[in-house]
Amino acid sequence: MKKIMLIPLTVLFIVVLFYNYSNSFAFANEEVIYCSYFETNVYIEKNTESIIVGTLAPNEEISVVDITSTEDDTLWCTVNYLGLVYYVERDKLYEYRPSIIVKIYRMQTTVTKVGEDIMLYSGPGEYDLLRTIKDGVLVEVLGTAGSYTKIKYDQNTYYIKTKNITAGVTYYQRLAIIISLVSIFSVIIVLILISLIKKQSEKKKSTEL
Repeated sequence: MKKIMLIPLTVLFIVVLFYNYSNSFAFANEEVIYCSYFETNVYIEKNTESIIVGTLAPNEEISVVDITSTEDDTLWCTVNYLGLVYYVERDKLYEYRPSIIVKIYRMQTTVTKVGEDIMLYSGPGEYDLLRTIKDGVLVEVLGTAGSYTKIKYDQNTYYIKTKNITAGVTYYQRLAIIISLVSIFSVIIVLILISLIKKQSEKKKSTEL
């Protein structure tokens, strides 16, 4: 009976160990790159009324030298554009952190509730929805941009909400583990009850004799 009880405990220990180990995988971000959300003007001065020297395309990278605020508390990025120093409004750019892989470069997609579809976008935010994928799909992590993560999947680049990827077990994998453990415990309880009934029956027979 003790051996039977050890089975679910061993399984549970292995599952917890795997979950903690898999979640120990990480990727470090050292470099910060700034990209434009949409088409963004580049100005000759820290003023939207000043001369526009160029326009950044959506998701275009730009080298930011410094970030300062004006008297009206508007944040401006000093940028290196076409080899010269110009200015872009800070709120028109998002931070993108390319991944420098430490232990892992692939993660799994995961839903946060039953029936959810995982959305893949063209950019980090209110961009075009390009496709949906299911729970448990392996993707290559390229970097982070706010609450979004840039990934490579099926030879294409997408943005996914960071909450929808994991280095550990996914939502449905957790459900499967829970169901499996419940099933194992149920079988063990049935075996215990059968064993107790059998012992009671044998004890009763021995008493009658």
